[in-house]
Amino acid sequence: MGEVPEPVRFAKVGRVRVVEQKLGRERAWGMAAGNTIWLDERLRGQRRLEVTLHELMHLLYPHETEENVDHAGRLLSRILWRQGWRRIESGAMSGATKK
Repeated sequence: MGEVPEPVRFAKVGRVRVVEQKLGRERAWGMAAGNTIWLDERLRGQRRLEVTLHELMHLLYPHETEENVDHAGRLLSRILWRQGWRRIESGAMSGATKK
């Protein structure tokens, strides 16, 4: 048997605020600080889910390496995507017609 790892502790984060805006100037798809996640408003689909989870991992595990946060974001998004998790875009039904 190997060594027993120390328990991982995550930061106490209250309500998380998500701000959508263009992040081209920052050269990032997402950023996180305090209790806020910034997402590039152009993100869609599985990539948006991946970046959201990645940034949430930064808030929960602020001392974790970028490599581990990146791996966790990819793994979690892949699993959730395969399970059918999707975001319903606002206005998606705007083109629907009534019968």
